[in-house]
Amino acid sequence: MIQSAPLYVPNRSRLRTLIPGASLAILVALILGLGPIWLVSDGSLKTMGAVVMFLVPLCLVLAVAKARAIGPTQTSFTLGLLVWWFLLISDKFFDRVSDVQNTFEGQYSVDAYGEVFVWVIALVVLALISVSKPDYLKKLFSGSFKWLSLFVLSCLVASTYSPSPAYSLGWGFKLLVVTLVLGMCTSYMERLRDVRSMIWATMWGLLFVCLLAVAEAAADPTNMFQGIGGRFNADPVVLSGTAGLLLICALTLNSLHPRLWLKLIALVSVLIMILSFGKTGIIAGVVGATIFLLFQKKLASSLGLLVGVGLVAAVLVTTVTPLANYVSTYRGGTNLTGRTEIWQRGIESIKQKPLLGHGYLATKFMWTTQRQGLVADVAHLHNGFLETLYNNGVVGLIFLLGIHCTILANLFYAKKTVHAYQRAGGSSEANTLIVGCFALYLDLLIYGLFTPAFGGRTTVHFMVFLSLLGVSMALRRCAEQVQPSRPRTVARPSAPWREPFPVPAPEART
Repeated sequence: MIQSAPLYVPNRSRLRTLIPGASLAILVALILGLGPIWLVSDGSLKTMGAVVMFLVPLCLVLAVAKARAIGPTQTSFTLGLLVWWFLLISDKFFDRVSDVQNTFEGQYSVDAYGEVFVWVIALVVLALISVSKPDYLKKLFSGSFKWLSLFVLSCLVASTYSPSPAYSLGWGFKLLVVTLVLGMCTSYMERLRDVRSMIWATMWGLLFVCLLAVAEAAADPTNMFQGIGGRFNADPVVLSGTAGLLLICALTLNSLHPRLWLKLIALVSVLIMILSFGKTGIIAGVVGATIFLLFQKKLASSLGLLVGVGLVAAVLVTTVTPLANYVSTYRGGTNLTGRTEIWQRGIESIKQKPLLGHGYLATKFMWTTQRQGLVADVAHLHNGFLETLYNNGVVGLIFLLGIHCTILANLFYAKKTVHAYQRAGGSSEANTLIVGCFALYLDLLIYGLFTPAFGGRTTVHFMVFLSLLGVSMALRRCAEQVQPSRPRTVARPSAPWREPFPVPAPEART
């Protein structure tokens, strides 16, 4: 007797999963449709878009981790990298030129509140991730990381006597969130693959920021080159600096895993760097990338990069009329586009309060007390060290220099160790990561001599600089675990340089 097929019975667990999502979608639709008009303003929509762009990949990571039975440690590290990526790109959603007078008087736009809101969301997610492993909180004020924690503390204290405490505390809050994220990610980076993951997350964040800036400039082709001096319609100095960092990240990852699309990302970064024509960003990016290739013993590639960048710049300058006009009419070489006057005025003000400074981000409001010349339109001192000295005083500068010295000390220690390991026949992967991090640091150091790449607002450049502290700590930790004197026949799966790798025999090192 043939039995009829049973009717389809929906999976109850699947329904229980769909009901909350459908309820949330209906609730959002009702709020947007029946809520007040300000709720659907540009600032509110930007905030909702940023939150959705963060929560969707967050849910995907959790779903994949559960499906593949990934351990809690690796899941937490992946989520931490996602929070890091989100913080890198979050400011681009709310990119705007704020009115200094309104900011000084405590009047902020909807975008400003939305920006702070997404930082709060990131902190909430970080707190939920940290529940499983809060041990890193105890190490924030120990070891190499203490310099960053002390710097953050000095910024928060200096915010209380800033000309606009609310503005300074807002950016101080983001600096605190970034520090906590880096503290957690650093505690999870035990192997080279974890360091690679950090650089991957950073590269994707930088790529998103660059492409979004280009898309915004290209949205109106008639005004694409109506920026400063006829350059790309975006902040030329900032965009060139970001593209330079993207170039070094792409070159580093391509050295580890050669891919055609990574080479294309490097090419795109060069094009963006030149189109925006930020001179400081171009010089810093080219120098950093060249040093990376030279340290990799790729002389031909280094010369090819220099020649290629020069040819691309020549073609773009001669074919893109606004760039040609800017180059031909540029007269700022004698005073570094007015920076020498700004530095002189800044040093005079620093002498008034040398110890504790004028308050965190007080340089934004310099014009309220100095209305003469270029200083009337300046929002920072165009130098990371002077920026810190003016805002946080000598105390803050000491902590910032501690971060610089610690990054270099960790990288040099790891480089020395891995050099001895390579001579014994070990892998070159660690060396590539160390040199890549040093190239990023050199780029930011050069860039920070003419911009507030470090010490000011927690922008993408400052965040990448701070991440180098965590990455250098992880590389040093990996170096300290190397034991090249073990016999060749012993396999060491927990070795940090390569998972797993055969340890060279003692006679091979002679």
